Amino acid sequence: MLTCTVKNLESHKVAWIHYDRSAILTVQNHVITRNPRIAVSQEGHQTWNLIIKNVQTADQGAYMCQINTAKAKTRLGFLNVVVPPRIEDSLSSGDKVRTEGSNVTLECTARGSPPPKVTWKRENGLNINTDKSQNISVPHVEGEMLRLYKVSRLDMGAYMCIASNGVPPAVSKRIHLGIDFPPMMWIPAQQTSAISGNSITLTCFVEAHPEALTFWEHDGRMIQSGRRVYMTNKPGTPKYKVEMKLTITTLERGDFGNYKCIAKNPRGQTDGSITLTEEIPPTTTTLEPSTTAFVPTTTATTTHNPRKRKKHEFFNGLTNNEQDDFSSNDDPTNTKYHNEEQYQPHSTNGYESNSWFNARSSSSSSFPRNQLVLGYIYPLPILIPTLPVLMGFFQISWFK
Repeated sequence: MLTCTVKNLESHKVAWIHYDRSAILTVQNHVITRNPRIAVSQEGHQTWNLIIKNVQTADQGAYMCQINTAKAKTRLGFLNVVVPPRIEDSLSSGDKVRTEGSNVTLECTARGSPPPKVTWKRENGLNINTDKSQNISVPHVEGEMLRLYKVSRLDMGAYMCIASNGVPPAVSKRIHLGIDFPPMMWIPAQQTSAISGNSITLTCFVEAHPEALTFWEHDGRMIQSGRRVYMTNKPGTPKYKVEMKLTITTLERGDFGNYKCIAKNPRGQTDGSITLTEEIPPTTTTLEPSTTAFVPTTTATTTHNPRKRKKHEFFNGLTNNEQDDFSSNDDPTNTKYHNEEQYQPHSTNGYESNSWFNARSSSSSSFPRNQLVLGYIYPLPILIPTLPVLMGFFQISWFK
């Protein structure tokens, strides 16, 4: 509604004119135009209102209130019609599919008053890779055209074209970009083993767009699901990733060998190999307790001690009392001998009055004790020929 107030109008009349079109719309209380959306109203004797119903963009422009005096008096007013943004689908891009490595252009044409601003964003919130070769990545792009260079599978997804001009509501259009590429495969374990009778699950990961046809082979023959065999495909994130699984229960000898996971789509084919070998379980042996008694063995060891041999020679012919006296004095363990220097077996120690002992000692003093032990100094081959001579000499010396 446009309002025009006039004072002292007297007999003059008020008219409303569309200035841009030079078209008279109303005069006083009468509507001149044939436009049914135009009306006029009067408030008192001074105010006239131009009413435009269901305003459209065509109604935008300058309107003039004029008084038909000798020199016309006028007032201009401007009607600015604002229009919420609207996206022209016929002039905008739809969903697209391109091959990996190609260039892509998306368009979004919007109308409105004032002219709307167009912003591009990814639906998943990730950055837009405008040029991978130069590593250019931005959170959003302004303008009605979005250009992407050398796209990859990472650029696949929905792009949002958002138009706004300050007049609510803002509008958007969703454009899905698909990137086609041949199947690619990744195998976590190419060599695996299992024990016969157990279960095993083989896994392959596939990336492909469009979605690939997948299946398994065993030693060149296609595998079918059965009583012991189960095959599953689990979609991943993003959707072009798929996890293939082959589960075999109660493994038999014929189940071992080479397996292939195969993927095909219109862009190509790929496969991966997994070798399944039989694992031999470890064997265990149970030992029963032994009932055999252990009998310790005692080995007698003879130690050659020249001192004891000499002592034994001295004991021959002594009385029991004399032997006891000699043993007590000659025993190195006797507590009265504190060191080797105090222990002297040849000391008489009260035997001076014993004529037999003196004669025995004097006759044998010319021969060291170690010479009386046969084989102690002389090697056996030399000793044997001289044995009769030595024995004869030993007897002479003994009975002297």
